[in-house]
Amino acid sequence: MVSAVGVGTAIITATSTDGSNISKTCEVIVEEEKYDPNAYLLINKYTYQFIKENEKLQLNVSLSNGKSTYVTWSTDNSTIAEVDNNGLVTAKSGGFANIYATSKLYGDINCWIYVSVPVTLSDGEKAYVGDLDGNGVIDMNDSSLILEWYRIERKSPDDILIADIDGNKVIDSNDASLISQAFCMEAFRPGNEATIREVTISKGEIALEPGKEYKLTANLIASNTQQNKTITWSSSNSNVATVDQLGNVKTIKEGTAVITAKSSNGKKATCIVTVKENKPQYALGDVNQDGDINVADYTTIIRYIKGYESLTQEQKNYADVNKDGDINVADYTIIIRHIKGYEIIT
Repeated sequence: MVSAVGVGTAIITATSTDGSNISKTCEVIVEEEKYDPNAYLLINKYTYQFIKENEKLQLNVSLSNGKSTYVTWSTDNSTIAEVDNNGLVTAKSGGFANIYATSKLYGDINCWIYVSVPVTLSDGEKAYVGDLDGNGVIDMNDSSLILEWYRIERKSPDDILIADIDGNKVIDSNDASLISQAFCMEAFRPGNEATIREVTISKGEIALEPGKEYKLTANLIASNTQQNKTITWSSSNSNVATVDQLGNVKTIKEGTAVITAKSSNGKKATCIVTVKENKPQYALGDVNQDGDINVADYTTIIRYIKGYESLTQEQKNYADVNKDGDINVADYTIIIRHIKGYEIIT
């Protein structure tokens, strides 16, 4: 292939290598390119997705008037994709890159590429650049997540590896904009080699009475994966609460149990279940705890004062109406006045 590099004349010679010394020559004249104000650059691919490393793509540029023009080729992220002087692109690793063709007369044009090869995170798990929620598509939720990560200043090496779309080593609003653009163009889709990165659970903590049931749900982050998507449920204390393999929790008796949802690759999410008897709360003065303050209550107090009847600690709390720490005539007097409407117990 002959490439023009400057204005002038050159003789191209081809000589046989079989010992016959036969050769042929060709005179090449490179003239100054003339600018056409109505012409603009065209490229054979505006977006392209690679599915493996070292895959190649030949890009070609021409003018809208049908003529050719000299361009130089470049990439904005050589760790993702390289391009040679003739527009041959080679995928290197997972992520996004722009391949530019630049003309001195007509500006530049680019092909936006995505290498859908999973990157390896620090814990050995795999993920796709741009697919932050791991659902196998690049969509507006990924864009929203990038903005959220930017807002809370997430900047671990793993975060940057997944969310740095423009390759500037930080997570910013431009990354979110690029993901939105990719979604609107429907140009790119991650593969299915991602590993399960996280398990989430619908509730982190619940409080129930004994004999009650509650449905927990769990989800996998990186659902677009070839890994086993089974979630295994377990309880740390089945005497307090049990859970079946659908996440249905049943409480047995008072206490605490930790319900765990575990993925096939060991990722976990937990919910703390507190089981406690919900005893009814009665009004001050309702000594017999029947839901009403009446003659029976002050009669019980009189019998207690005279030693005819004993009270539980809980009954004593309701009987000490004036809250002076003693159960006496003053308490049942207040109850009588309350029944007759002369006084309200608070």
